[in-house]
Amino acid sequence: MRLKLAVCVIVGFLVLAGAASADGIMMPGHLIKVPESTTVYVIGDDFIRHVFPDEPTYYSWYRDFSAVETISDALMATVPLGRNMTRKPGIGFVKIKSDPKVYFVDVGAVLRWVPTEADAQSYFGPNWSKLVVDVPDTLFTDYTIGTPVGAAPAGTALTTSATNTTPVSELNLRSGGAPGTVQASLGDFLASVATLGSRDVTLGAFALTAPSDTAAVIKTLNFTGYIDAAEGDPDFQRGYDQDLTGATDFLSALVPSVRVVNAVTGDVLAGPTTMPSDGVLNFSNLSLRLEAGTSLKLAVRGDLSPTFDPGPNPDRVAFDLTGFTATKPDSTPLAVAGQSPNGGISPLQVTTIKRFGHAELSWVGGMGDLIAGHESPLGTLTVKAVDEPYSLTKLTFQTRGQSQSINSLRLAWTGPDGVQQSVSRPYQSAATFDNLAVRINQGASVDFQLYGTLYGQDKAKRDEEIVVDVNANAALSLTSLATGNVVDQTADGDHLKITSRPGDFLVRFTTLTARLDPTTPTTVPRTFGPDALRFTLTTGKDGPVRVRHLSFLVKPSDVDTQGPSNDLLERWADEVGNGNDASAIVVLRSSLDSYASRLAHDLPGRILYTIYRDDLRLEAPKGVNTIVNDAGIIEFTWNDDQAPVIPAGTTATFRLQLDASYFLTGGRTMTIEMLGGHDFEWLDTTTGYPGSTIDGTNVNGLPLQTGNLYVP
Repeated sequence: MRLKLAVCVIVGFLVLAGAASADGIMMPGHLIKVPESTTVYVIGDDFIRHVFPDEPTYYSWYRDFSAVETISDALMATVPLGRNMTRKPGIGFVKIKSDPKVYFVDVGAVLRWVPTEADAQSYFGPNWSKLVVDVPDTLFTDYTIGTPVGAAPAGTALTTSATNTTPVSELNLRSGGAPGTVQASLGDFLASVATLGSRDVTLGAFALTAPSDTAAVIKTLNFTGYIDAAEGDPDFQRGYDQDLTGATDFLSALVPSVRVVNAVTGDVLAGPTTMPSDGVLNFSNLSLRLEAGTSLKLAVRGDLSPTFDPGPNPDRVAFDLTGFTATKPDSTPLAVAGQSPNGGISPLQVTTIKRFGHAELSWVGGMGDLIAGHESPLGTLTVKAVDEPYSLTKLTFQTRGQSQSINSLRLAWTGPDGVQQSVSRPYQSAATFDNLAVRINQGASVDFQLYGTLYGQDKAKRDEEIVVDVNANAALSLTSLATGNVVDQTADGDHLKITSRPGDFLVRFTTLTARLDPTTPTTVPRTFGPDALRFTLTTGKDGPVRVRHLSFLVKPSDVDTQGPSNDLLERWADEVGNGNDASAIVVLRSSLDSYASRLAHDLPGRILYTIYRDDLRLEAPKGVNTIVNDAGIIEFTWNDDQAPVIPAGTTATFRLQLDASYFLTGGRTMTIEMLGGHDFEWLDTTTGYPGSTIDGTNVNGLPLQTGNLYVP
């Protein structure tokens, strides 16, 4: 039988359905429905029916509907209606369509935001997204928003008390315990990592929920501590375990004393007390009052010994609430339920204890040009404190070989307090930044920006390649703020992970920027003389530029016209011939001499024309029949001593004029693009020398292109 359920979805828990008694009384856990209806309910300890709002919610608890019993409408009417059931916790995520956030479903219908895909994947693997269920906005209020979920430490899985949870116990957590019973469950805690010497470490978290019909007073609490010495078998032993060397690791040596605190306020409720060697803790003579239907969240906390030797692998510890007693305020005993919610020797809540913490450094260097005499950004170093908070105290950057151009390096960052800071160091093949004391909170990261200042043109080396990297083998130091342990360049990959993409730069003496002139026309007459393209080249204030090579790609709309010599590109080829001298079809002028000279005509140079097809230049264009996507390339080339010079800090305007009379008919269009890359060459000095040419990839604004130019 397949049932269709009402529309809704969210978080819930598992139980075997109870059976109705012979006299028709509904028992807790009983699944019921009425004839001619597909809606299924579960009976809670409060003897109220709670609806499963849709199939996904039901199937998160049960495999089929075999346990559902059909009762009469009259009997159903005698059972009060309670809140909606929610999805089973611990098995996946939910979201609502109006909010992109994804939430992990935890016990007690608590939603815990998962900030990043990496966090979700660290728990549930690469297919985590298949576990996300959309929940209607109207059902979102069935849940409580809890603390966010962080990334999983290596080798852990996201676990809750889901395996010990039933729909009935889940309802108890949400609305108070069953009548006359105090319910124990896991608290708000996930697998975590701590380091030796850390203080006030949470080792277990639990919740006690008072009955719905009376206040409760907790009189005793019994906890048991377990340890796994990581000897190869993933087993936990009470009080002590042997490690790989055969040595016995006592939990009491690792955690000398423990205390029980209110997990919300931090108030100490019991202890501190010495950790016994057998791992069993008993707290008596307590008087912890819980009002009816309310919960008390407890945490077991302790300080980790800095001298404990865990052996070659990190130890794991866990605590469980193995017993407790409670009474009514008048001292009448109350029933208790839910002991050992953490699973005893198969714990759900686990804390991994490492000798050292783990920090990650990631350097991403930049690329491009560095201008002599200026400060420029070189890259970003991200430092993340994974397992514990750190203070970064020392850091070294280096270049590949000795740079003649770098004068100093500057490190800038914004600390956790939001204050921006920076410090400079002189450069001598490397620069060490010491005495930093930059705090990096556990689970957080700080970005450090590295800047370099170059000598002026009198000392900097033009065309020098500068490769910048963080030096993992030189002075590097982070101090744990939890233990005082120092992680430096000698640490292994388990404690310090460094990734690097070195920056690669070339030293230049000035900059060059290309722009399309806003006065470039949109119409070009079918004649020779008017401008077809206007553009500007602007030099930096630090030095002049000599332009050696310019290339223009012309795309007319009449290509692929049937027959020879009947479109613009073919007729230009007929005029130019295979000698490629394009001086008869194009003129380039500049504001450098008030547009008087024809560049590469009156000033010595060379102008070439070719047809461009399939990424190739057809060097013998005469007689070529054009096809779709063909274009023409016009190139201007000058020798160093004849190339146009643009003075420092100057904007020069250039005008390109094409002979559009070679269009056979009007009503055509064309576009013109000034190319970058190797089709543009320049020098950042007025005197060139071998190997000094710079290409268009180092020109801001290239390539640049007109829109469609209309040729009437």
